[in-house]
Amino acid sequence: MLPPGNKIDHEVKSLADIGVLVRADRKARGRNQTDLAALLGVGRRFLSELERGEKEFIDANLMFKVLRDLGFTIRIEK
Repeated sequence: MLPPGNKIDHEVKSLADIGVLVRADRKARGRNQTDLAALLGVGRRFLSELERGEKEFIDANLMFKVLRDLGFTIRIEK
């Protein structure tokens, strides 16, 4: 898991929204896509597509792993 970045509180309605958060977090940490992808154990292309909102589908376990490794907490409210 990476050290915590800046606090982000954002409503997520789609994978594109998750990509926006991942990109903002990466930039706040001063990392490039290649380095962050290696740290997360994913390909740079995967990370790039996620950040650009081009991923239509993603395995839920992989999504949770990426978010958890970045230090995100997932909260579901009703």
